[in-house]
Amino acid sequence: MNCAQAKTIPIPTLLASLGMTPLRYDSQGSFYRSPWSPNGDHHPSLQVSPDGHAFHDWSSGKSGSIIDLVMQFEGVMSVSDALHVIEGVAPANLTPLLTPSPAGKKKKEESAIIMDYVTVLRDRRLLGYLWGRGIHREVAVEYCREVHYHLSTRPDSPYYAIGWRNDSGGYELRNAFVKQAAAPKDISTVTDLAECPFFVFEGFIDFLSAVEIGLLPSHAATWNAIVMNSTALVEKTIVALSNSNASTVYCLLDHDDAGRRATHDIIEAFPTATDYSSFYEAYNDLNDYLVERIRGKTA
Repeated sequence: MNCAQAKTIPIPTLLASLGMTPLRYDSQGSFYRSPWSPNGDHHPSLQVSPDGHAFHDWSSGKSGSIIDLVMQFEGVMSVSDALHVIEGVAPANLTPLLTPSPAGKKKKEESAIIMDYVTVLRDRRLLGYLWGRGIHREVAVEYCREVHYHLSTRPDSPYYAIGWRNDSGGYELRNAFVKQAAAPKDISTVTDLAECPFFVFEGFIDFLSAVEIGLLPSHAATWNAIVMNSTALVEKTIVALSNSNASTVYCLLDHDDAGRRATHDIIEAFPTATDYSSFYEAYNDLNDYLVERIRGKTA
């Protein structure tokens, strides 16, 4: 990808991949909370132009193209690094990632995913997406796969995404545009070792973040982990923990209503379990904490 190609990618596409949504729109464009505001930016000051290809941050005076935004946002020091991030959210011209389904599509059509093949995670756009979330290649390749598939309603349109396998052989599928799952839906048990603590995560990005932070040392047989893949699977998670005879359970779930309810249910079933999310209390989840910590180090 070169600079001209990068500048065709709408800035809102990049911001959406980082979990940012506009708080208001008007004739001057869309407005987001500024990531650089020292006071949390209660009045959104990051403005994106109506055509989506330029930004101005009123709290800091920063402005420019999507390349300038990435260099500021991610703290990268070169244009080539910025292009690597942008490539991770760029729609493919020949082989698409997975673009949002048109309005009105039935859910059963969207979820009719036909797996074609699974391979080693190597696509630069997928790795770039994870890199933008603070996940390095080595961690991503160790725990994730690259899944190629198609929808039953569109057999001639191949897609691919980051794949996270669950205990029943299904996959959570992620790229810069959507979050989907290839049936069957289930929890993912990463390890099940005797006399080691269990860490419970809501999603696999948070699990990967824990590895990046060092909470779960890579290649070290000192921990167990369950990724719920959905708070709707909290009962199955509790059963799995019960069957493992887990003596120590640490919950690292999201700071929203669903995450808090799931944490409550797990602690109720295991009174010795601990809500371990306090160290990222100011953030919605562990990945938000990781991304913000990286920004702080490079600011």
